[in-house]
Amino acid sequence: RATNDAMPPRSTARDASRPRARARESRSRSRSRSRRRARTTKAGDEPTTKRSTTTRATTADARAFAFGLPYDDFRAVCLLLLLYTLQGVPMGLSSSVGFILQERGASYGDQGVFSLASWPFSLKVLWAPVVDAVYVKSFGQRRTWVMPLQAIVGCTLLFLANALGELISADGSDVKTLTWTFFWLYLLLASQDIAVDGWALTMLSEKNVGLASTCNAIGQMVGFFVCFTGFLVLNSYGVDLGAFISFWGYVFIASSVFVYATKEVRCETQMSVKKAYAQAFSILRLPAVL
Repeated sequence: RATNDAMPPRSTARDASRPRARARESRSRSRSRSRRRARTTKAGDEPTTKRSTTTRATTADARAFAFGLPYDDFRAVCLLLLLYTLQGVPMGLSSSVGFILQERGASYGDQGVFSLASWPFSLKVLWAPVVDAVYVKSFGQRRTWVMPLQAIVGCTLLFLANALGELISADGSDVKTLTWTFFWLYLLLASQDIAVDGWALTMLSEKNVGLASTCNAIGQMVGFFVCFTGFLVLNSYGVDLGAFISFWGYVFIASSVFVYATKEVRCETQMSVKKAYAQAFSILRLPAVL
């Protein structure tokens, strides 16, 4: 009895061990919570790292400005200026040829017939839906047209330069052949203008898409000025018209290679030729157009 009275009851020993067990459980729980937090923090660091990398790339692109433009838009503006300047080249050359025809004694009737060569630019709305709808998808919606047209214009100019001595001479000029040759050039460049105008909408960013019309106006004016006024100045120093035309023929061929090396970022919504014409006629029926 004395021994039993001296020993503590079992319930008292259990009660004394419960706080220790609870302390162990709380420690294990806190450790597991800290591990979970560490895992969550590591998992959350990856998006943060990616965001920081993206932010740095965006900041780097934002710093790459030229004349107040991002790098991609600056390249697009340079390409547009080149293509629109080349559009003005045959315009200036036709004015130079008309000036020489007048100097060689061409009649007003012949000069009037030669002026009809520029009609394709006024009639390009008739085949514009075809240029917009027909293309090779793997090559690009606009490059499908721009690159071969540039090459064909270059070859036509080289042909014209070689035959210019027979077409324009002191004995008489073949005005009809000259008119059809320049009509063909204007037809090609009108089609190129359709493709380049559409390309400018996807080439430039939405913020700077308005620069396309500026490039058009400046480029065609520069091309016309160089090949008309510039040629008249060079001709006074002995530069022959045939050599001048040959130079621009090689420039057109080289530009086609440059267009081939330029990647087209994205294509517009694909539509059939019939749907493109239907959309064009719906625009023509608008009250503001009529």
